[in-house]
Amino acid sequence: MDDTLGTLKSLPVADGADGVYYPGERSAALAVERAANGVPVAPKVWRDLTARAAEYGITPPGTV
Repeated sequence: MDDTLGTLKSLPVADGADGVYYPGERSAALAVERAANGVPVAPKVWRDLTARAAEYGITPPGTV
C-alpha cells in the first residue's frame, strides 16, 4: 500500500491543482484541522444560534 500511495503522490500535478490526493486524504486532513481549530460557521448562522442560546440561558462557547 505504501508503494502504491508513494507512486500516486509522485505523479505530476495537473495544471491549476495544488497536489495529487488519494481518496479520503483531503477529508482526513480537514477533520484534523477542524478538530484542532473548530468548525467554521457562517456569521448569520452564528448570530441565529447565539440568539437561540440566549433564549434558553445558554452561553455559547468562545463568548465568555
